[in-house]
Amino acid sequence: MKIILAVFVSLMLTAAAFGQSAPVWIDSTHSFAIEPGAKISVAVDSDAWGAAIVAMWNKAHPNHQGAVTYIHADATGATDKISQLQDSFADVVLAIDSEVSRNAQSLLALDPHLVWLGQHVTQPPFFENANPAGSYVYIPLAYNGMVFAYNKTMLEKLGYSVRTDDVNLPREFNTWEKIFALAKKWKNDRPFYRGKHVNIVFPMSLTEVWSAYPSLTADGWEIYGDGNPLDPGFEKASFRGGLDFIKEASKADLWVLANGRRIPGSSMTGLNNWDDWLNNQTAPFSLVGTWQDVKGAMEKGHYKLGFAAMPTWQGNRLTPFVGTKGFVVNGFTHYPSAAEELYRLLYTREAMETMIKTSSYLPALRKNSPISVSYGNDWVKEEMAKAFQYSYPEPAYFLPNNQYRKAMDVYYNIPMGQIYSDVWDGKKTPAEGQAEAVTLAKKWLADNNK
Repeated sequence: MKIILAVFVSLMLTAAAFGQSAPVWIDSTHSFAIEPGAKISVAVDSDAWGAAIVAMWNKAHPNHQGAVTYIHADATGATDKISQLQDSFADVVLAIDSEVSRNAQSLLALDPHLVWLGQHVTQPPFFENANPAGSYVYIPLAYNGMVFAYNKTMLEKLGYSVRTDDVNLPREFNTWEKIFALAKKWKNDRPFYRGKHVNIVFPMSLTEVWSAYPSLTADGWEIYGDGNPLDPGFEKASFRGGLDFIKEASKADLWVLANGRRIPGSSMTGLNNWDDWLNNQTAPFSLVGTWQDVKGAMEKGHYKLGFAAMPTWQGNRLTPFVGTKGFVVNGFTHYPSAAEELYRLLYTREAMETMIKTSSYLPALRKNSPISVSYGNDWVKEEMAKAFQYSYPEPAYFLPNNQYRKAMDVYYNIPMGQIYSDVWDGKKTPAEGQAEAVTLAKKWLADNNK
């Protein structure tokens, strides 16, 4: 009750700050009132999805047909556009979670009925981490990240079983110990697949540190796991354990060149290699992203993938980063009640199933959510959505003395990729790599937290 009251007070203060009346909830219809003559727009990054949203509104509100239009706009930088363009931009906008807090002053606080939806339908870390303290302006809608994938066709043609365990991993390869053993077995006996030697078992990323993150979690480490924006946790033994994992992957020859030599760490660049894997079937295992045309690649290459949680290492399951995309309401809208009514519709089962059919996105629903969706015949999205439940939400903290700097910037701005590469190449021990990360992070945080 205290939370709902606090949200209501926040909503009233926000509406007053923007010089608006607050959205009006109608108990009898479980919907928001629509202001007379309201004209609002929604910004999404898919024309098919935008048109479907307009059609959904017209169906739900036949007396207000034509009140909603859509514009095509990328989610990246969308909240910045609200701050810059104000009421010249869309009323309801698709945004990236990590960009919400920095423009919270330009966003309309959500009505308590919508906040309840966010608290019960989406996964708690995604909802709480993306919203600024004391205000709710964003509800996650769709995953934005990568999941583990395996080439079923390749594995079967090479004589391996793809019978799965309870997280949809092949039982023969549901641990990294088993995958490293496969890499060692192939050292002197490279298999042929579609006329080529298979030189890669898993195209691990090192220099592109966003997609390199899962390797660092092999000993249970989580960046900012203690919730302190000034302590990413590089000094922990579990972080060094992640560097040990990279060293063991190198010793196993997880990835070699055509001449049989281990690939240098500087060439393990991540995203381009994921595309190569998807389009050219270069290895049995990889990561795939929500932005990739997975179904198109399978159809073109005549093969089938499986998607799952990542394998374990010494009993610890590796966890990739995952973010979310969702909607925000432009604080400068002239029709806040109509905007929040559209917002409500966007988080219904019908709207989520429409999103599945007309965009590349997967709903970011918590287990046992009151909303459940059907993926129809889209087994790819269904498997990927289940795999995302094992991912780690990328922290969205800001530095306490510099609200223009995200705490995660330390990870992206110091040369972590070089450290990982040096450990892979044997130029540094895991302990030396850890010591360098601790020193660099302390200096960066001291320089930027002011």
